[in-house]
Amino acid sequence: MFLKRYGSLFVIIILFTVGMIGIAFLPVDPSLMTRLVMNLTNLFLLILTAIIYKTEKVYWFTGINYEYAMSVGSQRRKWYAWQHVKTFGIFSIIYLILSTFLHIFHVPFYVDIVVFTIGLTATALSTMRYKL
Repeated sequence: MFLKRYGSLFVIIILFTVGMIGIAFLPVDPSLMTRLVMNLTNLFLLILTAIIYKTEKVYWFTGINYEYAMSVGSQRRKWYAWQHVKTFGIFSIIYLILSTFLHIFHVPFYVDIVVFTIGLTATALSTMRYKL
């Protein structure tokens, strides 16, 4: 039986915040900075979902309480978490490729912001179809 703990989640969030602040000090142009921030956000979300998969702490996802998560079997928790890893992983890869092309072809970075925001929102909403 797992213990209900959120300590490692807080550590992950703090590391993400420190990383984002660190990026602000890189001597790069604003368009590259924006693309770096969005790609690292994707990487953070992918790592977070992978950690949830590995540890089966699916109660870290919104809408799932600890008691219910523990009442379903390990295999079901793994399946549920794996669906999130796949979904966010696919978006991360697609966005990385797209943002690279947009940067190479000097497309204004606000296009990236719109694509990232819509894509991440759609990705997150698409995971609602997975039921634990």
